[in-house]
Amino acid sequence: MTNLFRLCFGAFVVASLIGGVAPAQTVFKPVAVVNESVITGFDLAQRARLLSTMDGRGRPAEAFQRQALETLIVDRLKIQAGEAIGLSATEEVVQIGFDLFAQQNGLEPEVLRERLNGDGVTNQAIDDFVAAETIWREVVRARFLAQAEPSSSRIDEELRLSVNLTNTSYRLNEIGLKFTGDRQQDQQISAAILQLYNQLQGGGDFQEAARQFSQTPSAERGGELGWVPGNRMPTDLVRDLNRLEIGQITRPVSIQGGVAILQLVERRTDGSDGNIKVSDEERELVRERLLSQEVNRLAEGFLQEIRRDALIEIR
Repeated sequence: MTNLFRLCFGAFVVASLIGGVAPAQTVFKPVAVVNESVITGFDLAQRARLLSTMDGRGRPAEAFQRQALETLIVDRLKIQAGEAIGLSATEEVVQIGFDLFAQQNGLEPEVLRERLNGDGVTNQAIDDFVAAETIWREVVRARFLAQAEPSSSRIDEELRLSVNLTNTSYRLNEIGLKFTGDRQQDQQISAAILQLYNQLQGGGDFQEAARQFSQTPSAERGGELGWVPGNRMPTDLVRDLNRLEIGQITRPVSIQGGVAILQLVERRTDGSDGNIKVSDEERELVRERLLSQEVNRLAEGFLQEIRRDALIEIR
């Protein structure tokens, strides 16, 4: 079943793992309790088998014990968040979730359930899995959808950024420091470049500082990098550069093997009159992407919050 399962339902699942999980003495003995909701050894074995089947690489279910417990804990929290606003795992909720799950994996629902059952996954284990994610989507929708709607100016900014990535180049100076691989030393390097940034913000000579401190090949030229196309840089960095006035500097940014401060010397846009001309469909795609990103960010934070406040006992 290689590549059969792309676990889209796990977009909000926390990736942290819990310490060792002792096997239950009896199949229905509790292995964890989440706000009085019991997870049994049977639940754990079934979720591990489900994850093993999803993995599609032939690894045994036992290899997924810790991940299985983690996802079960998170699912209990999601279900409880739904119950708090009147949502429950009805037959309709389960069917909606399973139909979407099958669609995401390119199978008819009947075929997918038959294959899962054939690998020893019970219908109850399947239904519990899809119900938790279906309820969580509704919790997130109710709590964050209106709040996450991007403003018209935010959409315009993103559209300008896409134009800049294609047509805009930036003339830059840099001061770069290399990391050593030693955690303590690298923390000191990060602190040092932040201090240098603060000094330069106060009016220091960037090129002189580059000659004195930079460890990149451009140091002898006063940090001069020349012209760099927007599509050769990370999107977030281009966004930061667009907010700078000529002569201003970025906060320290990560580079390969180290950290750097960049100074914007000049910017130019090629082959464009600076106006953004996009169709309604293109604008809507940008709106949907920004909305999805913000909803996911808020939902992840909310999940971390309810987990922090939960009473979780591992047995």
